[in-house]
Amino acid sequence: MLNKLVSYKGIIHERAEDAPFMGALIIGVSCRNNCRNCFNQHLKDAQTYLKFADEIIEEVKQNHFNDGIILAGLEWSEQPDDTIALISCAAEANLKVILYTGLTEWELYRRIPQKFLVGCYVKFGAYEEDKTADNYKSLGVKLASTNQYIKLVQ
Repeated sequence: MLNKLVSYKGIIHERAEDAPFMGALIIGVSCRNNCRNCFNQHLKDAQTYLKFADEIIEEVKQNHFNDGIILAGLEWSEQPDDTIALISCAAEANLKVILYTGLTEWELYRRIPQKFLVGCYVKFGAYEEDKTADNYKSLGVKLASTNQYIKLVQ
């Protein structure tokens, strides 16, 4: 297990709409994707917390409704070491993982090698306001724009 201090903006438990499982949303600390009309812009100004990855995962596990972690809110690929630590600790605790990224597969794997994401769900694609749709889903999860998709990394 990889364990290190992780920077994050907050944890929201029992999220059912963001993943193909019930999980705790763990919010990253930054995003430089500059999506037009981003609905997470306000998160950049939120307080930043610092805890060891295993402490964060233990908090997630204390809520028995959480089957996994949702790394979203801001761009976790800008914190590759923190992301890898959280994924590693989640795997050790038998928790599912989904990582939201505005990047393409190729761009993400340059920041976080694919081997660290095997067994994780990943939502790929930046929000594109001109591609919004009311009922667009991938793996049962409603996504913001039709250029996005979720993949289980093999």
